[in-house]
Amino acid sequence: MTLKEKSQLVEVIGTHLQGKFTAAQINSLLKRYRISFDKQTVVRNKKLYATGIIGPQSDDVIIKIAKYLKLDIPEEYKNKPKQPKVPIKSPPKSARLQKSVSRQIIGKKVFISHASADKDIVEKIIDLLKVMGVNSDKIFCTSFDGYGIDLGDNFLDALKRELNKDALVLFVFSKKFYESPICLCEMGAAWVTTKEHVPILIPPFGFADVKGVFPNTQGMILNDKDKINSLKERIEKFFSLTPAKHSIWERERNNILEEIDRRLNAMRFYY
Repeated sequence: MTLKEKSQLVEVIGTHLQGKFTAAQINSLLKRYRISFDKQTVVRNKKLYATGIIGPQSDDVIIKIAKYLKLDIPEEYKNKPKQPKVPIKSPPKSARLQKSVSRQIIGKKVFISHASADKDIVEKIIDLLKVMGVNSDKIFCTSFDGYGIDLGDNFLDALKRELNKDALVLFVFSKKFYESPICLCEMGAAWVTTKEHVPILIPPFGFADVKGVFPNTQGMILNDKDKINSLKERIEKFFSLTPAKHSIWERERNNILEEIDRRLNAMRFYY
């Protein structure tokens, strides 16, 4: 049936039920055809009640109800041939797996919470993430163009958007972090809205210096190779990434850590 034909037939059924059936009888009729609905025993308008339930049903069910009620049905409705079912081929297993992985990573991001004064160190953390296989558009960091808030965007609105259950937050803790009201605001918001957090400490800032909501969270010192490897595994799991080749990772990691140590030495006066 066309949509117009279907609507007309449902209207005829509703009019018939309105005049000849009680609400209880309408409920009994609908149950006969295994229609799922919110049953009402007292209704103000039986026609509206019935048509609202019958209207969304299949053509076949509607025609069966009309036949049961012995209503006049156009012949083309009665003997309408059924369309043969075309078998739907299932996608190959590899395609289903890829689709599943895509669903897992969509919307996920790494949010780097840090003091702007530590941006030279944070830049190398971004480099580490990229070597791990994280795409640039999956990294949120306000200190660098392309990773943070677009020009003209509201800062607080952007934080609300990025700090969600799909974010893994890297807290880059330092003395300057705890001196920043914005960083403390981010820390509180992240605790409430996100599930995964990794504190990363910039030496000489140590675990004894960590305050606030994360003192018991397992963290890491920035230039600890073993902990960096553990972070890599966590990032790979979070994004469902294929691990980078060991030799390539080791070389790139060591180069980045050497640069981090050089920058830390240059920043000693700052701490």
